Amino acid sequence: MIAKVIVDINNKQLNRPFDYSIPSHLLGIIEKGMRVIIPFGVRSIMGFVIDITDGDTSELKDIIDILDIIPSLNKELLELGMKLADDTASTYISTFQTMLPAAIKAKYRKYVRQTGELSLSLLSLFKNEKIYLDEVSVEDYKEIKQAIKENTAEIIYEVKEKSSIKYETYLRIDNSVDVELLKNAKKQLIAYQYIQDADHDILKSKTVSIAGASAVKGLVQKGIVTEYKQEVYRSGLEEYQDKFLVLNDEQKKAVDSIKDNEVYLLHGVTGSGKTEVYLEVIEKTVNEGKEAILLVPEIALTYQRISRFKARLKDKVAILHSGLSIGEKYDEWRKILRKEVTCVIGARSAIFAPFTNIGVIVIDEEHETTYKQDDTPKYHAREVAKLRMDYHKCPLILGSATPSLESYARSTRGIYKLLELKNRALNASMPNVTIIDMKDEDNLYSSKLLSMIQNRIEKKEQTILLLNRRGYSNFILCKDCGEVLKCPHCDISLTFHKYGNKMVCHYCGHNERKPVLCPTCKSDNIDFIGIGTESAEEELKKLIPNIRILRMDHDTTTRKNSHKTILDAFGNKEADVLLGTQMIAKGLDFENVTLVGVIACDLTLNMSDFRASERTYQLLTQVSGRAGRRQVQGEVILQTYNPEHYAISLVKNNDYLEFYNSEMQSRKIAGYVPYFYIETIMITSKDPKLALTEGSKVVSLLKRSLTSNARILGPVTPYVSRIKDRYRVQIIVKYKVEPNLSKLLLDISKYHNKDVSISIDRYPNFIG
Repeated sequence: MIAKVIVDINNKQLNRPFDYSIPSHLLGIIEKGMRVIIPFGVRSIMGFVIDITDGDTSELKDIIDILDIIPSLNKELLELGMKLADDTASTYISTFQTMLPAAIKAKYRKYVRQTGELSLSLLSLFKNEKIYLDEVSVEDYKEIKQAIKENTAEIIYEVKEKSSIKYETYLRIDNSVDVELLKNAKKQLIAYQYIQDADHDILKSKTVSIAGASAVKGLVQKGIVTEYKQEVYRSGLEEYQDKFLVLNDEQKKAVDSIKDNEVYLLHGVTGSGKTEVYLEVIEKTVNEGKEAILLVPEIALTYQRISRFKARLKDKVAILHSGLSIGEKYDEWRKILRKEVTCVIGARSAIFAPFTNIGVIVIDEEHETTYKQDDTPKYHAREVAKLRMDYHKCPLILGSATPSLESYARSTRGIYKLLELKNRALNASMPNVTIIDMKDEDNLYSSKLLSMIQNRIEKKEQTILLLNRRGYSNFILCKDCGEVLKCPHCDISLTFHKYGNKMVCHYCGHNERKPVLCPTCKSDNIDFIGIGTESAEEELKKLIPNIRILRMDHDTTTRKNSHKTILDAFGNKEADVLLGTQMIAKGLDFENVTLVGVIACDLTLNMSDFRASERTYQLLTQVSGRAGRRQVQGEVILQTYNPEHYAISLVKNNDYLEFYNSEMQSRKIAGYVPYFYIETIMITSKDPKLALTEGSKVVSLLKRSLTSNARILGPVTPYVSRIKDRYRVQIIVKYKVEPNLSKLLLDISKYHNKDVSISIDRYPNFIG
């Protein structure tokens, strides 16, 4: 039998299946979707079996071993991975790896094995008949290299996994004993009675804490107690609470409408109870014996959702998001694979949950950019969800208070079914929005916003403040020579972070100490320009002494569970103000928050991207919805230098339809989504001229191959012209119907030049 295997090498020249013989001892064991160890050149690597066929195996190499007992990828995910690779112009191995938790991605370690007579110095290095190359010195490495040339040693590539299943040691009584025999061993007697009184086998660690390690060891040596290891999951048991709210008429109508194999756009104002609808539909699906996937855009959102869903569905929920450790993700993934859970909640990659009987897929805040992966493969979770919906013949629910223009346009044409929740749940009213023209103000905080924050403190109510820029200041400027400190690897200024006293590049991660003198003119007349969450926090503390502030941004949420820690503290009223970036703008539900302030509305509005107005309206509407979600009406303050811009002014009356119509007019004139599909091609090189030359060749090919209706823009230099020492050139393709484009882009992506890299993005989040 022949196994067709995709090898674990992310190279487009090797992006095809390779044939291997299935040895007799693995016949009937190897299945499609399994990971296997195969010989490839001089090394052994991991690969995925995508098919098994009959044929002549006389000239084929044998599969060495298997890494799975049951396949890592089921039939659907195998097909999905292949299609996704073609759609996104990626390699098959990159899409397969994206579907799996990091814990089971292979890692490779090289060791040397003796094949002939070695020198005494080399023989002394051998441990268990192996020399691991990452454990030897440079001097020893030279001697090993000589032995390999003389064929007295060979290099072996060892395939391992990052995964580690967690085990706990349990104790059980093996024999009944006469307690009198233990009367002189008091600690052993305590341990024995503790184990005997337990309702079930007891953890060794618990027994040791009661009676001591030596007591337990003594019972084991006497044959009274038996030790055994048992696999356990890393996630701890917690108590969860549900609200069990009664659905209103709008919610009931929405729930009753969701039943067919269709895409439903659930457009509900902030606070309208979209989560209740999701919960009701998912609970119904699970009770029918099917499975459900709920995607949320941010880790911060997950914690409040987890409590509701786990309380309702008990232990049938798995959680998948980047806040978990590698081991915890591996545990959650195995729960799904073993069919121990029927609902998955998670961020973007949770769409690949290995379910086999999906009854509903929900994407909350469907407009969010986090559902698009910017690294290869550049997939969009919404498009993957549609493929899984078609495969399982189940409904797909896209929920948002501010749907993407593409989704709402499809609902107006009947491609999606529109469901609306026009009123807030629990009889809450929409917040009162005030727009402040900052041209009349002198400080970061307007006088009105300051007075309202103080008023909320006096009434023991809470405030959320949004500033969508982290750090202390945008950049450092020398006031003598005008020099702006830039990243040495990217064409972007460094952002100053007071915490750590360092300058950071938000593109490549480069950081350096804040300079004392200007690196160009050596002047000490350097100053901070612009604002960030750090400086906003510092300023507010100066203006309102003794105010209690929690800051939530990338810098304060890097540690495990830090999102939950901050949100729990705010929910417990340990702070007056929650100040943060866009991660606090959606999904949060705090009944004591009656004021929301946006410090600088214009940050997203001034981005060089055609979606800037849409993103501004969405962000402002979403964060406004955090205010007054119960009986007290909320207040919202929007600080801006562009009070007349429709993306800001229409937030005041929560008029999504008016915004949609205004923005659609702009898109139609400019020829953007949703009137045209848009795809981008990015060419990068260390040589800027070479990148531009190759870009011109690609444009010529596109113009020859596509119809005259396609619009091809470029090659042009984008706003950030260099990232990680590579110069960038962008080509934009706008089209309505181009049957040959997919194959053409796939061919372009395979272009091989060691000095040039080409990437295709079929769902670009940002063009600028």
